[in-house]
Amino acid sequence: MKRNFALQAVGGLLLIALWEGLTRGLNVPEYIFPRFSVLVKEFAKYPGDFLDGFWKTSLESFAGLLLGGCAAYLLAIAFSFSRIFQQLFYQWFVALKTVPIIAISPMIVLWVGSGRLSKVLMASIITFFPILVNTLQGFYNITENQRNLFKSLNASFWQTFLRLRIPMSLGYFFTGLKVASPLSAIGAIVSEFSGANEGLGYIILQASWNSNTRALMVAVILSSIMGIALYRMIEFCEYFIGKFFPHLQKIEQ
Repeated sequence: MKRNFALQAVGGLLLIALWEGLTRGLNVPEYIFPRFSVLVKEFAKYPGDFLDGFWKTSLESFAGLLLGGCAAYLLAIAFSFSRIFQQLFYQWFVALKTVPIIAISPMIVLWVGSGRLSKVLMASIITFFPILVNTLQGFYNITENQRNLFKSLNASFWQTFLRLRIPMSLGYFFTGLKVASPLSAIGAIVSEFSGANEGLGYIILQASWNSNTRALMVAVILSSIMGIALYRMIEFCEYFIGKFFPHLQKIEQ
């Protein structure tokens, strides 16, 4: 794990060096694509504003991911119990996924207001479907031999559910969370476009209106860092829970 972190850090430094070198060597105008060193100076001018926006959007993204993950897992359990129930409602969640999030966001603001709840709901909606699909795959990926083993041990329904189906689904559930974690940041930021006076989405919108490329790029980089942080947090949770669930099935990505 430490080696992977070191390699990722080196890769990030190489990317920054390439960015700085190309923009300097090609003499790219600052208003088109500013140098990384210029962005560092821009961040140093207003660290409080940027960090405050980063923190508030991070909280909204995390809360949305948590809400969407819990809802998706519970619904996946319900679908795994009844194929008829799944056939009745699954296609409507597919339909919801096809609706552009930029169209959903204003409606949520109208329904619940422009406060933090609308951002959390937007993040949960965009993260819900990939978690649901992956978790369902885990519940259905139980072999006949595994079922027969539990039957031969006279395991009850709940024993089979808790000791076979839940452990088999966890690996897929965490895969869905890792796929959805960057999406939660996107959902929160897009929701901030529709009505907010704080957060990274608000900073991006204001910078776009004022043609402030430097502030815009700083906010974009911070949103990327937020997505990476959420992803790494899910990875750590998967690693930690795996110590207590030896049957946790991991999926190689």
